[in-house]
Amino acid sequence: MVDVSFLVEQRKRDARNRRIYVKASEIAHRLGRASPKKHGCLWFYEDGELFIGWDDFAPNLWIRWNGLQVFDVHLGDVTCYRPDVEGWIQRVEELYSSRVLPLLEAEREREELRRIHELAEKWGIVAEKPQPGSTPGRWEP
Repeated sequence: MVDVSFLVEQRKRDARNRRIYVKASEIAHRLGRASPKKHGCLWFYEDGELFIGWDDFAPNLWIRWNGLQVFDVHLGDVTCYRPDVEGWIQRVEELYSSRVLPLLEAEREREELRRIHELAEKWGIVAEKPQPGSTPGRWEP
């Protein structure tokens, strides 16, 4: 007989390694709509086949694919993970890489520019924007 608890832990580890919670919560937050509540917001993203719900106060998240629950996190613990259902993981990966990552990169660049301006205004330090691929703070001849 197969030890089911081992298989469940293996699935939870796979979900963590794929960073499904992180990617899906970013999709809901960046591309979805917010519904304010007493503490935090509920975020919802829907595009036909895929539905993502995320509670930004409690670490709760749920994903439905064609009406079937395929991923669920309750209070930080993965309670449902269906990698055997085809299509939803690829869709999450595609949305994250094509629509969320560019937003995160633009936000990171804005923060970098804000930091550079702050250094100049408050400290008189003129810092250059680092070139892609360079290591900040590293001297290169």
